[in-house]
Amino acid sequence: MIILGIDPGSIRTGYGILNTTNDILAVLDYGLIQISLLIEKYSPESAAVEDTFYAKNVKSALKLAQVKGVALLAAVQKGLKVTEYSPLDIKKAVAGYGLAEKNQIREMVQRILKIPLEGKAFDTSDALAIAICHAHSVRFSTLTET
Repeated sequence: MIILGIDPGSIRTGYGILNTTNDILAVLDYGLIQISLLIEKYSPESAAVEDTFYAKNVKSALKLAQVKGVALLAAVQKGLKVTEYSPLDIKKAVAGYGLAEKNQIREMVQRILKIPLEGKAFDTSDALAIAICHAHSVRFSTLTET
């Protein structure tokens, strides 16, 4: 299964494309985003997005919601099934701890996927973490169905 992970941000939106085969996660691409072009290039079967979280600044929350809306619209227009995960669930899936810091998430993503992420925006490692979380969730739901 090919998964598109999206980390919406008001300045940058990160993406990560993973291919899951026989319980092996392989990185196809990652970076900052142009959603429609990525969907056309990789033809993912699903997309995973970080769920809306509480924000102290209303203006920032509105900007993030708008970016997220554009990402969701692009995915749905291309026929992708979209799943949302809370930041807590994403952090637990990747680092084993729901309150992990961004640098801890980046480190675990590097270890899981065996790729260098130094110098990359946290949006990129966050998007890959979202895709990893979705891959684990899909695998777990498949195991529990059999």
